[in-house]
Amino acid sequence: SHPNAPWIKHVIIKHVEIFYDYPGVPGVGAGIEAKYGRNTDLLISHCYIHDTGLPFYFINVHNSIIEYNYICRNGSDAEHHSEAVSYRSSSSNIFRYNIWNDIEGTGYIVNLSGPTDSTEIYGNIFFVTDGNPYNKSVGNGVITTRTSGDCLASYWKIYNNTFVNLYGHVIALYVSGGGNVAFNNVFYRNLM
Repeated sequence: SHPNAPWIKHVIIKHVEIFYDYPGVPGVGAGIEAKYGRNTDLLISHCYIHDTGLPFYFINVHNSIIEYNYICRNGSDAEHHSEAVSYRSSSSNIFRYNIWNDIEGTGYIVNLSGPTDSTEIYGNIFFVTDGNPYNKSVGNGVITTRTSGDCLASYWKIYNNTFVNLYGHVIALYVSGGGNVAFNNVFYRNLM
């Protein structure tokens, strides 16, 4: 994030479809980017975000809500690595009541760098379509951090979510600052 970038505040994005015109090209195109300055009080609700390289790219995002969205089929390969949410140096955000389907890359919601504090993730459905027709999988986990580095996750609450047909780790906060809890989640037909 650029030190002299302006603050972006009180932005509402609702009832929008976001996609990339060339879904066969993995990892290209971002859905919603909030990465310069300090981004606060964003509301992203009731959107359909699909066939993009990176549905959400969040750096320095605070006090925001991502809710009631359908996010599916991002693209990722060795050259254009991706996840559903690239999450960095952010705090006090809520991801709730979303449907996350057929995501690949590092993970679905991933803290990649910098501390992320007080994140709540609840009421979501994370799944891969039966038979995995798009050949999707994640490397680190569904809700995760990088395996090392400055990606400290503290005071994350992960609850009342449903995880179905997923491959690999589901909740894996490799770099934890403490205070993280996960409870009342449902896991069905997941493979390690």
